[in-house]
Amino acid sequence: MKIKLFIKHIDEKKLDHFPNCKEAVEEAGINFHWKIDKMKDILIQLQSQFSDRFGDFEKVSSKLKVFANPFSCDIEEVPSNLQMNMIDLQSNDVLKSTFYELKDLVKFYGSLPSDFDELKKFAQQFITIFGSTYLCEQTFSIVNYRKNKCASRLTDEHLRAILRIATTNMTANIQEIASQIQPQTSH
Repeated sequence: MKIKLFIKHIDEKKLDHFPNCKEAVEEAGINFHWKIDKMKDILIQLQSQFSDRFGDFEKVSSKLKVFANPFSCDIEEVPSNLQMNMIDLQSNDVLKSTFYELKDLVKFYGSLPSDFDELKKFAQQFITIFGSTYLCEQTFSIVNYRKNKCASRLTDEHLRAILRIATTNMTANIQEIASQIQPQTSH
């Protein structure tokens, strides 16, 4: 929406939303009209890139609304495999108060009883999409490092295993693992 407005204003030769450009034009007393096409092209390219990168979010926006607030969604908008779970959830005052008390979607969905397994699976899809930026950057760095180090031998299966180990917060209890090892005796 904003980019469309910016394009419209550039066409109308308005710089209200570009204060630095406006100030530079006013201070220099120049006619910036010769740069309009270039500015417009840049904004159109930006709009196209946003559409390419975030177009998938439009497809899942109704599901995202269900995930973000399962108590305010219309049952008809919920995927059919979740409708019964959603009716049970919305009818449960204890779970409703838990939702508003926790104010944390991850904790809320994690606290749901096993009766809501389908809803939990649904929520996991969105929880994994919105991992922290740090984790995304860390994962990307790991992928780049590993692909550069052993590119010819790295299969998708190996890469998944490396990423799982590298991004997990668990620490191995070496003492316990070592105590469970049974030494091999010679035959």
